[in-house]
Amino acid sequence: MYAGGQPPYGPGGPVGPGGPGGPGYPPPKKSSAGLWIVIVGGVVIVILVIAVVFMLIRGGGDEGREPQGGGEPTQGTEETTASEEPAEDEETQAAGPQGEPPYELPQDPCASLSESTLADIGGREGSKSLTDSSSDCTYTLEGEGDQSGYVSVTYQVPYGGSDSIEGAKERFQSSLDRATDESNDIIETEVHEVDEKVDVGEEAALVFSTQKILRTNDSVATLLVRQGNIVMTVDYTMTPGYQADESEPAPLKYDDVKDLVPELGEEALGQIGA
Repeated sequence: MYAGGQPPYGPGGPVGPGGPGGPGYPPPKKSSAGLWIVIVGGVVIVILVIAVVFMLIRGGGDEGREPQGGGEPTQGTEETTASEEPAEDEETQAAGPQGEPPYELPQDPCASLSESTLADIGGREGSKSLTDSSSDCTYTLEGEGDQSGYVSVTYQVPYGGSDSIEGAKERFQSSLDRATDESNDIIETEVHEVDEKVDVGEEAALVFSTQKILRTNDSVATLLVRQGNIVMTVDYTMTPGYQADESEPAPLKYDDVKDLVPELGEEALGQIGA
């Protein structure tokens, strides 16, 4: 073994078991960069798949689910917004006259009573008439059974000067005198009640009477209101029917109109200055 004085593992010496890769020499290391790329790529793919599945599930759930309270989400938002904003259509009337006198005559007198009010009293859409000194609207009414009638709202200014408050006061008084006149030879009139303390406008009076027109006994409630230079008249008339005769009593009592007609007048007052 030691012959020739050469070391056992010197140059040219014998090679250990397994050659260069034997126990005496560790195998060369392989790079792990490729493995990490594969792992990271796999993780990204898994995350993307999970995200897509989640979005599909969520989208399907929202499409098939109604919002709380029913209805479509967009409709619900619109309804909430509409409920927060004050209505400005014909169903909403201004409370009392607008602005200060002198007032102009309303150009749309048929807006004096709302659709809901007309429905409550059995009224139909009215017809209007405009002149230089007046603005009025007449609605037909359907009463009980054969009863029928009308309600008219008239706005007037003084003849001498449309902006005269004194002239309006005189017109108010002359209108009240005519409404309470029982000496009319053309229309037989019986006045039952006169209330000059009605709380509508600056001055107001309610007159309830029975008028005999042709053969029928009609119930007539007349509300007169002065607001500044405007005199407003609300006439509420009901007849027992065209087939009735003079033996048929008038269809209304004062209790039927004493609250109703002033309420109509209060609503119609909102057109003054509007």
